[in-house]
Amino acid sequence: MRRLRDIVFRWFLGGVLLLFTAFTAITIWTGEDLLALLWQRDAGPMIRYASETMVDAYESRGAIGLQIVDNHTSLPAGVTTIVLNAEGKELRGNPINPALAGLLDKLDGKASPSGEILFKFTPDATLAVVWVNGKQARAYKVGYIIPDKPFIELPIPVGAVLIRVGLGLCIAAAVCYWLAHHLTMPLTRLREAARRFAGGDLSARGGTDSSLHRVTEIHDLVLDFDEMAARIETLMEGQRRLLLDVSHELRTPLTRLALTTGIARRYATPDILPSLDRIEREAEKLNQLVSSVIAINRIEANGQPISRKSVNLSALVTQVVDDARIEANAQEKSVQLLGVVPCLVEGDSELLSSAIENVLRNAIRHTGLGTTVCVRMALGNDQVRLDVSDEGPGIPEDSISKIFDPFFRVQKGREAQSGGIGLGLTIADRAIRLHGGRILPQNRPEGGLEMAILIPNTIALCSKL
Repeated sequence: MRRLRDIVFRWFLGGVLLLFTAFTAITIWTGEDLLALLWQRDAGPMIRYASETMVDAYESRGAIGLQIVDNHTSLPAGVTTIVLNAEGKELRGNPINPALAGLLDKLDGKASPSGEILFKFTPDATLAVVWVNGKQARAYKVGYIIPDKPFIELPIPVGAVLIRVGLGLCIAAAVCYWLAHHLTMPLTRLREAARRFAGGDLSARGGTDSSLHRVTEIHDLVLDFDEMAARIETLMEGQRRLLLDVSHELRTPLTRLALTTGIARRYATPDILPSLDRIEREAEKLNQLVSSVIAINRIEANGQPISRKSVNLSALVTQVVDDARIEANAQEKSVQLLGVVPCLVEGDSELLSSAIENVLRNAIRHTGLGTTVCVRMALGNDQVRLDVSDEGPGIPEDSISKIFDPFFRVQKGREAQSGGIGLGLTIADRAIRLHGGRILPQNRPEGGLEMAILIPNTIALCSKL
């Protein structure tokens, strides 16, 4: 994905290059006119003086006068001149250069002899023509062919111009990059804050600094995000505290209900016992819900790091599987442990046990009657992997990403008749994430669901026992 800073930088730099190109094109287009003005300014007086001298010499002494002027001319060496009368005859009898003839024709288009010098620039020479009025009221045209080195030179050599242009482009590119970085830096911080916020860090903020006041819209956007994040954090924290307080408040009446049911069972008649059994089951479900809510709040409590100790993961998995077999056998199902690898990990044994137990019990709950839930453990180069697979109906693909959300139930699916409350996988996911790992659910091609519990080696320090 292209970064906004790079896009802004390219737009800035493109704009500078466009302006430079336009300036260069205009300079080239008008360059000959500009050079002609420079020649008019610096070489014009010399050309007019030389032209008037030749006309005066011709009018006073004829062709011999022109020859004398040629022998004593002050013009630079190599400069060729022609002098034409009003009829267009070259007074020395020399042929007229074709390139110069075109410029002379252009001079003929002038309304009256005015002394204006016309220039034409070719790769080999500079051509110039001018009208000169003689003393006898006759008009003459004087032409010049100035080869190679001109009377004047540009004030800045071409090489120096290119160096300055290149240096200017480098400075412009640096300024464009700084502007692009300056404008997009607040958006980059805002994006990082949004990612952290989406990842569960509700304290993430975009932050502001003095430079943002010069970019009002971006400053306002960051402030709006921070305000939104603060309100969501307050609401989530209030919700968490409310659930925790309600859960704690429910424990006391639930305990009293259990004691009362136990006392009532002593004096109940046989026809009342089924009702008491129903009360106990519903109370147990409610107590399980309360315990799950408290467990989630404990896991997600801010500023409460998990206790990290050396845990025998293989022994822990074996114990969880053995306990789950009792529940599975009572439902005419089975649990099989495959590929146990001796492994020590660093973490919270209670949280790890709770996570694995919730995933395993979820698999037992949804696997078919007479089928087996398989548990496989393996070590990779950078992680510990624990696969729990069942032979149930699986989960719709569009719901797999939501199964770790609190109280989520798949409609017409796994939770509808299972009696689950929709918090077991939430607890498991939170616990594994606290260890730096994750749980990856996927439907098996042959049917059923497979949960892969992954713990990276940056947290899971495994070794053979």
